[in-house]
Amino acid sequence: MKKKQTCYDVYVQATGIECSDEAVAFIKKWRRFDNKVACVSFKIKDPKSMDAQWVVDTQSTAKTEDGKKVSMEDQFNEVRDSFKKYQNRVWLAKVAYEKDGADLSAIVYLLRRGQTKAPSGGEETKKQKRLRKMCFSTRMVYASSGAAIKANVSTKHSEEYDHYDIEYANIQEALAKKI
Repeated sequence: MKKKQTCYDVYVQATGIECSDEAVAFIKKWRRFDNKVACVSFKIKDPKSMDAQWVVDTQSTAKTEDGKKVSMEDQFNEVRDSFKKYQNRVWLAKVAYEKDGADLSAIVYLLRRGQTKAPSGGEETKKQKRLRKMCFSTRMVYASSGAAIKANVSTKHSEEYDHYDIEYANIQEALAKKI
C-alpha cells in the first residue's frame, strides 16, 4: 500500500529543505496558548549544502529581568529589529487584535527579505558585498522552502516584506478585516 503524500512532503521534495526535529518540537511547544513567547524566527542552516534544514534562530523575550510581562507588540518589535540588513528570515508571530468587539489572537507567518541593492552614494566593503550577494542568492530559497515551517503550524495570515517595512498595527488591521 502506497503512503499518501502530505503537503509537507511536497514542500520538502520541491526545495530539499526540511525542518529539523528540534524546530518541529519547538513549534509544537510554542504554538500552545499558554506559551507567552510571542515571536520566533527561523533560518536555514547550511543553505548551500544537501542536508540544509530549518532551525530556530531567535525568540522574543516574554518577561523582563524583574518579571514583568512584555506585550506581544513589544516582542514583535524586538524580533523585527533584531535582523541585520542583509538577512532573509522566516518568522512566526502571535498577534492580538480586535474584531467586532471581541479580543482575538492569531499566528502570523512572516517572510523577511533582506536588502539586495548596493547602498547608494557610498562605498561598500568586501564583506558587505559578499553578504548582499548571499542575501540575493538565498532570497528565493527562503520564499519557497518557508512552506515547510508553515506546514507545522496553523496560520491565519501571511505577510512578505522588505527590510524593516512591517508594523504590528498593520498586521492587526489585516487580521481584523479577514472573514
